[in-house]
Amino acid sequence: MNKTGKEIREEKQNEVESNLNDLLDDVCSILGLSEEIIRGDYRGREYVEARCIYTKLSSDMYPGISYNLIGEAINKGHCSIIHYRKIHGEMMDFNTIYINKFHMCQQLGVKETRMSSPESVLMRRNELLSEKIIILKRKNKVLRSKNKRYEKLRALQEKI
Repeated sequence: MNKTGKEIREEKQNEVESNLNDLLDDVCSILGLSEEIIRGDYRGREYVEARCIYTKLSSDMYPGISYNLIGEAINKGHCSIIHYRKIHGEMMDFNTIYINKFHMCQQLGVKETRMSSPESVLMRRNELLSEKIIILKRKNKVLRSKNKRYEKLRALQEKI
């Protein structure tokens, strides 16, 4: 029996939705987050970053896909998806931790993540955390330096 155009479109849309859900599952497992939190209204940085990564990878996977369809998997509207895409662009300019998370998700991809061992995913996550520690140590050093200068200025003001 021949399928109608509508049946073919519905079939294709179901396949895309299934793949988008798989992608969301993979992004969550790579980043160590739960899908419920990503689908929720939580505004924590790591949750927003995960949504940004998911939206960018979804658009790359299916060029021309509607933002409404991308948003359905994470319970967001097309305006939110546009915003996440904007945030993604900004984060890719300066945030090395975000860049590494994105590239890790991008490299593993949907099919490869399913076949990769949990150990390799954990090892990569450990690398990301190590890089984050290095960045935080640098920031700490800068803040300590600023604090010392502030204390010297304060001591000078007290003498005056």
